[in-house]
Amino acid sequence: MFPSSTASAFFTATESAPDLTHRHTQVALARSQLFDHDAGSDLVPKGMPQGLPQWLWRSWQRCLQAGRHPRDSVEFEAINRHAVRQSQQQSAMLIEAARPVMTQLVAAVASLRYFCLLTNQQGTVLEVQGPVDAADRRALAVGRVDEDHSESGVGTSAIGATLAEQAPVWLHQHEHFFEALGAYSCAGAPIFDPQGQCIGMLDITGI
Repeated sequence: MFPSSTASAFFTATESAPDLTHRHTQVALARSQLFDHDAGSDLVPKGMPQGLPQWLWRSWQRCLQAGRHPRDSVEFEAINRHAVRQSQQQSAMLIEAARPVMTQLVAAVASLRYFCLLTNQQGTVLEVQGPVDAADRRALAVGRVDEDHSESGVGTSAIGATLAEQAPVWLHQHEHFFEALGAYSCAGAPIFDPQGQCIGMLDITGI
């Protein structure tokens, strides 16, 4: 149900993260090329900016095509309780299998105070483990069971991109489509069932 390759893919995504200074520069240039337009003008990308990961470009493109703007406000929408309960029941085996791996991940990043999220294939948060700082509203905003963290809900994030690409991703600060999410860094890896279908993903998020 929960192949060990999922954890390996997760650590690969985090360990292969590029030099941050260079990455910040690339992303800043890309955002300038894509998003810095006069007020009221359309956001029409001319082509993929040099150095930008293809998966990130594709996610930004999907957000643009959905009519979103980087300066839009972001609301982490809670799914209604009945739907959450139904999702947890449907994903009971996944949650049970994921818990020890989540514990392992939380321990591995304990010094960074990252926390771990498990979602289903729609991006609904099913389980949270780790140090969600109750004094930090940014942490409380994302570190909750029942929220919709899909790409259609919150734009580019490790959760939405992992589920869309069905591959590990590492996402840092202003690589998020929405400026409001620039405080977060996250990494994710997909989870596949024995038939090869993506049934969810694991995420670690820090602020």
